[in-house]
Amino acid sequence: MAVNTLAPTGYDADIIRQLGRLRTNLDDVSRQMSTGEKASTYGGLGDDRVVALAFQDQLADVKSYQQTISVMGTRFSAITNTLSQIDTVRTESRSGLDENRFDLLSDGTTAQQRQSKLEAISLIGLLNTDVAGRYMFAGKQVDKAPVADFDTIMNGANGAAGYLQVSNERRQADVGDGHGRLTLSSVAATATIAEDGTHPFGFKLNSVTSSLANASVTGPTGTPPSVAVAFTGQPNANDTISLTLTLPDGTSSIVKLTAGKANDPTLGTFAVGTTPQEASDNLNSVLDQTIQTLAKTDLTAASAVKSANDFFNTYQGQAPQRVVGPPFDTATTTQNGTATDTIAWYTGDQTATAPRNDLTAQVDGSVSVGYGLRANEEAFRSVLANLAATQAVNVSGNTATDKALHAALVSRVRGNLGQPDGHQSIQSVQMEIASSNKAMSMAADRHKATSGTYQELLDGTLGIDQNAVATQLLSLQTRMQASYQATSILYKLSLTNYLG
Repeated sequence: MAVNTLAPTGYDADIIRQLGRLRTNLDDVSRQMSTGEKASTYGGLGDDRVVALAFQDQLADVKSYQQTISVMGTRFSAITNTLSQIDTVRTESRSGLDENRFDLLSDGTTAQQRQSKLEAISLIGLLNTDVAGRYMFAGKQVDKAPVADFDTIMNGANGAAGYLQVSNERRQADVGDGHGRLTLSSVAATATIAEDGTHPFGFKLNSVTSSLANASVTGPTGTPPSVAVAFTGQPNANDTISLTLTLPDGTSSIVKLTAGKANDPTLGTFAVGTTPQEASDNLNSVLDQTIQTLAKTDLTAASAVKSANDFFNTYQGQAPQRVVGPPFDTATTTQNGTATDTIAWYTGDQTATAPRNDLTAQVDGSVSVGYGLRANEEAFRSVLANLAATQAVNVSGNTATDKALHAALVSRVRGNLGQPDGHQSIQSVQMEIASSNKAMSMAADRHKATSGTYQELLDGTLGIDQNAVATQLLSLQTRMQASYQATSILYKLSLTNYLG
């Protein structure tokens, strides 16, 4: 006997297929309710998949920028704090310098020289600041400390000269035989003062003014320049002559002499004498002694500052300047120091780009902020150079000349630490860093706002409406239940009909 299988056909098959579709829809809606997502794959989103992928890419970019900003926040905080400390070193060093004080210590230095040394050591430490292994004042070369230690800078190492040797050679070249590279004479009733050659050292004759009666004053003229005072008689008492001398650091000294009864360099007077030749001799004698005193004080102080500028100015690969010698007291030129004969106090990056561009961070699609720094920028090296200059003079003799030299040097250093107009200042660097930090902060605010917007849009694309899906789920369950009941009845009828 053959047994025929019951297989749904016709209308029955349609009902079963409909039940399958309802079941699939019910499973999908149930998944949506449990996951909160419209689809488990991008393909399931249909045309919305392109939108969803775009929003996800934008969110990924924003998160990447936010991570960069988080790291940069730490660096900017460290840089800002270090710059503030460097400026504190500058201001405290400046306030501690007083040309009217001379406190000699047991080691032969003054209290102000010792304090300047301590401030210089502190400054070097700040310029060697590292944040998470990155040296912030080394430009692009962030893997090693950019500034040598104080002792090496001052005293040299391995046969290479430090600042003190370079400064001593410059002092010899500036002071010469004691007259600051000037020559003086009195011949044929004419007192003459002249530079001893064409070179960058010593005093330079700038200008002369005179109210001397019975005297003809000319100059500065000629190569090298000279000033001549030709007497035809005796000047009157209280007649004056003033000579302005330019010093190596760009400052000036004024020698003012007054005609009187006696030669007295301390009072700046010269005797009128009884003949034109005596007047010339007396002027020459007092001028000679005054020049020698200035050479030991103002000129020596100016030489220390100039040599510091020449030694520390190595910005963008510029070589330190050395006096060509020996002998140094008759030198006429300078030359570049080399790595073998002169200490490199700064060993960081020396590229020709602007320092702030040495290190940059992309904090937005079109915003890149620069935060590079170099210890040999003018704002920083000027402070270190001037603090070092205070160590270049010996005033241990405690003489009147020593005190005058100390006062002359302290006065110059104090003025330079004020960071005069026309020069890069620490404040200007702080403003540049603050500008970069502000740009980054503004980018961070934008990212915070846009990330919320992108996330909301993405959620709207990927996510579901809970109420709508719940209603759909209930509807599907109701339809499924009704369909199962109807199918059950139909199958029962079909079977009865078949058996009957």
